[in-house]
Amino acid sequence: MIDTNDKTQIDAYKDKLNFLQKQITNNGYDEDKLRFVITCNMFPKDGVILPSGKEPYVFKNPNCSLGVVVRERIKKVDGISEYDTEKMETLKNQSEKYMPYSTKFVSVVYGAINGLYADYFATNFIIIDKFKNIVQNRNILSLKPETCLFVNQVELSNEAVILINADKYESLKVRYPELARYNVIQYKGDASTALAMQLVKDDVVPEKMTKDYVCDSVTSDKLVDFVTEYASKNGIGTGRYIDTEFFKSDQEKTTKLQQIFDEAFYSFLLKRVNIPESHYAELLKRLCEGDSYDSDNLIILDGIIESIGASGILSIVNEFNSKIDDNISKGIHPTNEGLLVKGKIELN
Repeated sequence: MIDTNDKTQIDAYKDKLNFLQKQITNNGYDEDKLRFVITCNMFPKDGVILPSGKEPYVFKNPNCSLGVVVRERIKKVDGISEYDTEKMETLKNQSEKYMPYSTKFVSVVYGAINGLYADYFATNFIIIDKFKNIVQNRNILSLKPETCLFVNQVELSNEAVILINADKYESLKVRYPELARYNVIQYKGDASTALAMQLVKDDVVPEKMTKDYVCDSVTSDKLVDFVTEYASKNGIGTGRYIDTEFFKSDQEKTTKLQQIFDEAFYSFLLKRVNIPESHYAELLKRLCEGDSYDSDNLIILDGIIESIGASGILSIVNEFNSKIDDNISKGIHPTNEGLLVKGKIELN
């Protein structure tokens, strides 16, 4: 068990990290010192990670309207400043449990090297596999430390390690019995720190990433140089997802899918809070329009939370998400491609 709040574990991690960084500074990188890191919410059945478009993919998006309202209410109660980036990030993670499922359509699988891809959203599985194993996949579209792109799928090796939050492990074990076949390591606390601690245990230097670059460290330049040179020698691209042929189409599909999820959740929510039938259609229309910061959305949702309380909204969100989880487990929730054709979510 990795515990990112355990002082003994953290001290051991820092000591070994310092030793490993000195090794890289003196000797540089080779393939054995690199790991691919891929995050996903859907379990990689038969060791294969698929793009979200080919799966019944769902995630809790902390940037939805409900997430904005919940965080604003917590900020007021706890007196958190929006300029306190560390507390704001913690707040974002704390508000995750109040988020209904949504989705996004992506035609590629994202990954990173020796770090966690920055735009990973809330995730169930952090998968680590050796560079030399994954790089054999012929479907690598782009190879950069902060953003690796794979088309079609990623095939994991038998050496893959899966990190899972300890709070989620039991439910995921029931939902995905195939987990028993994998090398699973549970963690408590912050996901990115847990990943860093696991990499260091495996004699690998972790790095922090943004979507566009590797954050400066004593080893970051050497990592970027090695991966860039490797990509050039092996004829692998180093482009960005936004520049691929898939991007525009994926964005349009994501917008349609999120509208489908919004309509399903807000309809579910309004029925659970007994909105008068005469107001239902207009409220549903307003909630399904605008972006995450739409003033109508925020006012309506804030009023609902005020009337039923945090526990009430949490109960409704959990019920909605559980119904989708059940449908996924039963194999009756469509893939994202199928959902675009169907145009709606059916809940039992």
